[in-house]
Amino acid sequence: MAAAAAAAPDPLIGVRSVLDTCGLGNNRNRFITFHNITSLDDLQIWEPEDAKTVVKMYNDRYGTGNQHLGFTIQVKIQGLLFWIKDEIRRQKTPDAANFTAAVLTEAINNYKLEKEAKDADGAKVER
Repeated sequence: MAAAAAAAPDPLIGVRSVLDTCGLGNNRNRFITFHNITSLDDLQIWEPEDAKTVVKMYNDRYGTGNQHLGFTIQVKIQGLLFWIKDEIRRQKTPDAANFTAAVLTEAINNYKLEKEAKDADGAKVER
């Protein structure tokens, strides 16, 4: 009798992990379903600036009581998306196991610094 085939790993394990680090808590699975996220790879197509939109979309649908995602969660999602883009920029594969609270804080700070630098480079000087 042939041995049973090993079950494929759940592609959402990493997504659940990074969203837990971002503090989504009980909203995590609903957020995943609402945005049709099928794996961590799906988050690679989002930009950090998309965090405001995806949180607003979620809140427009579910944002009552304890289902509401606030500004802090939005900033953490921005940090997550920046971390993913930064890993790719460094030619690394984003690995949810490496996304800790400390890494999230560093990503948020680096995103803010990069955004400030871009804003300063694009600022028009009035004469």
